[in-house]
Amino acid sequence: RATAGLQQTMLVLLWACPAQLACDATDGCLLLNSNVVGLGAAETLTQPQEVSASTIALSVEFCTASIANFAAFTTRCYCYGGSCTVPGPTIVTSPGATLTVTFTNSLGANPTGAVTANTMHSPNTVNLHTHGLHVDPAVDSIFVEVEPGESHTYAYQLPSDHHPGFHWYHSHHHGSSTFQVMGGLVGGLRVEPSSASDLPTALQAMARVTMVVHHIALDNSDASTDPFTVWTYTDLHGRVGATDSIGASYSDSSVTDAWAVNGQYQPQHAMAPGEWQIFDVVNAAGDRILELEINTALQTADVGDPASVSTAT
Repeated sequence: RATAGLQQTMLVLLWACPAQLACDATDGCLLLNSNVVGLGAAETLTQPQEVSASTIALSVEFCTASIANFAAFTTRCYCYGGSCTVPGPTIVTSPGATLTVTFTNSLGANPTGAVTANTMHSPNTVNLHTHGLHVDPAVDSIFVEVEPGESHTYAYQLPSDHHPGFHWYHSHHHGSSTFQVMGGLVGGLRVEPSSASDLPTALQAMARVTMVVHHIALDNSDASTDPFTVWTYTDLHGRVGATDSIGASYSDSSVTDAWAVNGQYQPQHAMAPGEWQIFDVVNAAGDRILELEINTALQTADVGDPASVSTAT
């Protein structure tokens, strides 16, 4: 069930048994009964690291993203406190706060050569851009360029009447943004209510579950979306001129294009019968619309076939 309050949109679910999030590149994510055949053993859904300090040191580094039951590959990651992850940490702030982020680019040098506007280029130039914050656009500027070896400090001043909600951040350097977002330079961003009492009592008692949903097409270009082709990470890697090796290895060579939830492939989340929880969900993707459905059964191993799904009432 979806409910909206205080300008915050939340997904509130009542579920009676363990459920599995099955996501594919065609139709998005399905929340399923765990007694589903054909999807393989699922990991338990884990939560991204949360950072609630007013001053944060965040960096971008090369790392290996290892997604069980899907793939492992070399990419660019957000790093906090020595931990580099896809997605990056969930940043938590509140109305009236000043959030200061010291942002460091620890990647290697960009490929040499001339840079042409409106083309893909500079795979190792990054920045930080938020979605959902009502802050000074001169601070949250997509035109900031943090080159390899450089740092930049962002000071976001949230207004005292800023609405609570779950948002996200990502790298938005023109020329490499699509490549970097596909590779995992994304993370959740939560603005808490000014006071817990601002929420209805029933909602205060509910556990919250973060879901940063991220599309990763390592291979298998989708030409059906022309003229707005969804390039894969492999395509983008070449077009942007990146010289590092992706080195992708797959759990199943037929699955090279998938959705991840908190950096996991088709994780499982258990709830007790009659239990209510709040799910903070963000589509941290720049190339696909996310369709989220609640279902009781799946009749085929092909998650992308909507005709095979029996919808819950």
